[in-house]
Amino acid sequence: SRAAAVQEHGRHRAAGPRTAASSCPANKGVKMLSLWSLIKAAVLCLNALTILHRRRFLQRVGFHEPDPNLSATSPKNQVVGLLLAVQYMKVPLIAANSLIIVVELLFGG
Repeated sequence: SRAAAVQEHGRHRAAGPRTAASSCPANKGVKMLSLWSLIKAAVLCLNALTILHRRRFLQRVGFHEPDPNLSATSPKNQVVGLLLAVQYMKVPLIAANSLIIVVELLFGG
């Protein structure tokens, strides 16, 4: 009956405040963006840049060494500098990947 429905609705409201995530069924299963997610995304992007081979891939597209005819601040030389700098990050990147794997195994993610 109508009175039972109103009483039931009042009971739900008295149970406690509802958050935006719990009130919308479409938000179930959606994870929040966190600092940990951003760190994992940055490590994945560094992994992608690290595996680019200088002779087999970068030389083919002209990004294997800085162009002496362009200024040091040109976009192409900036990208080439980034790609060369990432090559030196292999050992720390291996450590970061290992740490992320251990944390994910221990705490889930």
